[in-house]
Amino acid sequence: MVPAAHAAGSKYRAQLYPQLDTPRLSLDAFTDIDAPRVQVLAGVFEVADTTASIPHPYPDGAAAAWIAQQQPFWAAGLALTLAIRRRDNGLLIGAIGLQALDTAPEFGFWLGQAYWGHGYASEAALAVRDFAFGTLAVRCLAGRHLARNPASGRVQQKIGMRRVGCTQAAVRDGRIETVVEYALRADEWQAAAVAGQTGP
Repeated sequence: MVPAAHAAGSKYRAQLYPQLDTPRLSLDAFTDIDAPRVQVLAGVFEVADTTASIPHPYPDGAAAAWIAQQQPFWAAGLALTLAIRRRDNGLLIGAIGLQALDTAPEFGFWLGQAYWGHGYASEAALAVRDFAFGTLAVRCLAGRHLARNPASGRVQQKIGMRRVGCTQAAVRDGRIETVVEYALRADEWQAAAVAGQTGP
């Protein structure tokens, strides 16, 4: 049996890499020339420290390798990673995406530290949420954040996700962290859309 997310999105993936636009942002594919900027943004300790997987120090060549795998992963129906850019000047400010599209789709993002607190994460997250349910037809969207990073949890709450649990998990350097888990089902997303609750 073909997983629902893969079946729904396979035709779209055979065409173009997605580009999603919001009032202030453009979400599109990373390119090779983005690698130095990714290393600068993600290489800041405060950014890496809010995630479970970004290494610190950020190794040379890691950004280019990360970008190189994104198109194949999308074509295979495994993951979608989008650059977050400001529409007014095209400046790359972070990343957002969906992992495990073929099994249990999970939402994640990071922003450069200078762009925290401006609502960019919530704006990008709304667009990705609607793409996940509206275009890819996922049945459920999961999300997680480190318990000591409540700002990420607020973004997930703003797009309608609900807290479903809390667990202990190993993060990038082997440390055990408390991780808060969120979820949003397709029927909940549809009900919110009908009620006009489409944003934060």
